[in-house]
Amino acid sequence: MIVATWNLNSIRVRQPHLLDWLARARPDVLCLQELKVADKDFPLDAVRELGYHAAVHGQPTYNGVAILSQAPIEDVRVGMDDGVDDPQARLVAARTGGVRVISAYFPNGGEVGSDKWAYKLAWMGRLRAHLARDYRPDEPLALCGDFNVAPEDHDVARPADWADSVLCHPDARAALDALRAWGLVDVFRAHHPQGGVWSWWDYRGSAFARDDGLRIDHVWATAPLAARCTASAIDRAERERDKPSDHAPVVAGFDLAAAVDGGAAAAVVAPVAEGAADGAPAAQPPAAQAAAPTTPSARKLVVIDGHSLAYRAFYGLPLYDRRGKVSFSTASGELTNAVYGFANMLIKTWTDERPDYIAVAFDAGRTFRDDLFEPYKGTRDKMPDELAPQIERIVELVRAFGIPAITAEGYEADDILGTLATRAAADGIDVLIVTGDTDAFQLIGPHVRVLAPGRLWSDVAVWDADGIARRYGLTPAQLIDFKALKGDTSDNIPGVKGIGEKTAQSLLAAYETIEGTYEHLGEVTPERARLALEAGRDMAFLSKDLVTIRTDIPIDVRWDDCAVHAYDRGRVEALFDVLEFRTIRNRLPAGGTGGA
Repeated sequence: MIVATWNLNSIRVRQPHLLDWLARARPDVLCLQELKVADKDFPLDAVRELGYHAAVHGQPTYNGVAILSQAPIEDVRVGMDDGVDDPQARLVAARTGGVRVISAYFPNGGEVGSDKWAYKLAWMGRLRAHLARDYRPDEPLALCGDFNVAPEDHDVARPADWADSVLCHPDARAALDALRAWGLVDVFRAHHPQGGVWSWWDYRGSAFARDDGLRIDHVWATAPLAARCTASAIDRAERERDKPSDHAPVVAGFDLAAAVDGGAAAAVVAPVAEGAADGAPAAQPPAAQAAAPTTPSARKLVVIDGHSLAYRAFYGLPLYDRRGKVSFSTASGELTNAVYGFANMLIKTWTDERPDYIAVAFDAGRTFRDDLFEPYKGTRDKMPDELAPQIERIVELVRAFGIPAITAEGYEADDILGTLATRAAADGIDVLIVTGDTDAFQLIGPHVRVLAPGRLWSDVAVWDADGIARRYGLTPAQLIDFKALKGDTSDNIPGVKGIGEKTAQSLLAAYETIEGTYEHLGEVTPERARLALEAGRDMAFLSKDLVTIRTDIPIDVRWDDCAVHAYDRGRVEALFDVLEFRTIRNRLPAGGTGGA
């Protein structure tokens, strides 16, 4: 299980950051702070579209906390229920995945000696009493959030300058120690005792550029849960984005592969990358979303979305260490974090799935969708300069394994996936599409499943038609119309203005498709939905064209080209030598020839 916490400092401003990070990192649980919106204004539909349940305790303008989870959320509690009249929304708790999770936004304290300072110390004392009264230190519990306290001096870049501040004052640290004494473990500190890592940098004074930060965001766990923590990290890259929060996400991985109610939950533990300063959290696959595999046929094709996995690897393995220095590079200075992560993913898929055929699809630049709608994907950030040259190395790596790296001018990688999957299914070949893009869910069928990786392959979910029905209440094919009706901000799909997720689901339940909806437009209720559809007819059909993955594009690929055979191990090892990947050589798939 991957548990993360992030102070967004306004979900209105940073909703795109949140949705992008959820799609890439795929934590099992994410605790949020400083929402600064009322419950009704929380983007629940957008979060649900990514597969997350939510427990929200919002407040306009200030404060506000939430828990997002891929597994169902139960027993939601807000506040401390201690009889104190406190209007500030700072605490929400819930049970999910067998773990009690608390998202907490500790008071800042204003200035030492002020009323806000007194409130901060009193609030922390109330929290200690709340834990003692309502929970047990021998149960699996994670207290996550912006604690607004740096526990020790080595959690501060310039401790002397902050010594008497509300974030480092001895009284605040004493109150934090009292919380710890109840039975909590700072899991990040357990994995990084040396300190020197920050989670917050002031917006003022170019603090981030000078790496002048503090570690005030934490994941603390009771002893039974902390004992299962395999790694912890701070995703510093989020602080480098345009209009970032002043906080970075803090992530912890827990290996919960233990017998539960007589069954067993198998953990998929990601290898810790060599040179990664903060490691990579391990996790358990989200059982609530993992679909049962289809009965295998004699043959299997694995087709991989190259760009999707490259991005996931790039952001999953932080390029910079805690001091802002490059942690993934060769002696000559070549950056390698995405290549290393991709290599791990490729090798693990090959070893676990044992396909008869394998292929990797890559994007090739401008496509017909850009001609249809110039703003298509216009909201996305451009590819990071540090990633672009690594894509070339990834293509070289794929070819070194003897795997076809396929592009198609005028089309996206999705269209290659769709075409290969459709051809294979028609030939009776079972298909596993490996991608972090949920657009591929529309391709699911009797012979086609989608494997959606999490952070660094530390959790995976395999989706089939039953899983789609449970999650969306729709068939895979209806997901095309679903997205076309409601739109998609991540790809800048316009959709129909005024039609949200719930209305789109209702329309498709009644009329099956966009075409069916417009054939029965006069029957649509409520009136506002009918009027929205009337006004948005052109955009609805344009959006459907944009969203539909092509399954018949002209690519000259035969199954013999994709057949898994005895690859040139020596060629792969030579490339690994250039990239200075040493330990990964021991995990190369069987069947290679030559080499050491």
